Amino acid sequence: MRKNLDGLQPALSADDIALFRQATRFVTPIRPSGRILLPPAPIAPRTLLRQRRQWASGSEPPSPPRSSLPESCATIRDDTRYVSAGRGPDLIHDLKRGKWPMQASLDLHGSTLDQAHARLSRFLASCADHGIRGVQIVHGKGLGSKNGTPVLKKSVRHWLTETDTVLAYVECAEADGGAGAVHALLRAPAKPPRH
Repeated sequence: MRKNLDGLQPALSADDIALFRQATRFVTPIRPSGRILLPPAPIAPRTLLRQRRQWASGSEPPSPPRSSLPESCATIRDDTRYVSAGRGPDLIHDLKRGKWPMQASLDLHGSTLDQAHARLSRFLASCADHGIRGVQIVHGKGLGSKNGTPVLKKSVRHWLTETDTVLAYVECAEADGGAGAVHALLRAPAKPPRH
């Protein structure tokens, strides 16, 4: 091997290239799989990196970002659907009919409240980092809960209404989990300023 012109990276010699071509002459290229490869997440601020290290080490995770708007400002809010303030009810209609495809899913079955809260926070942060907008969150119907009260279902839906990145959610159709899951629409990622 020899160095290239700038001296930084090793370059292949003509003999190495010929040897490689000889070794790979019967190789058939793989057909495209159609999978989407997500770009690497952008470099996060130091405070966010510190929080992520705390999550990874098992420290108590911070709460998801809270909206600065009071709860009464939400335009639509009940147990089966939610739209954040300043958004129209047509957002729910569009979400129900699949205008935004579900790009990621989180299943919280079997999680305690603390585990579910931490996992949901990390999931939403990861989706925001990768520009994912349509998500499904499966929390279960709560049929196995004490006294038949769906604790995780109510908590997850409440957390979603308090998170800035969530614009809306609707209860899933029965084929997609019914009362045990929601489809949520996340805020579009901020575009970097042009220079």
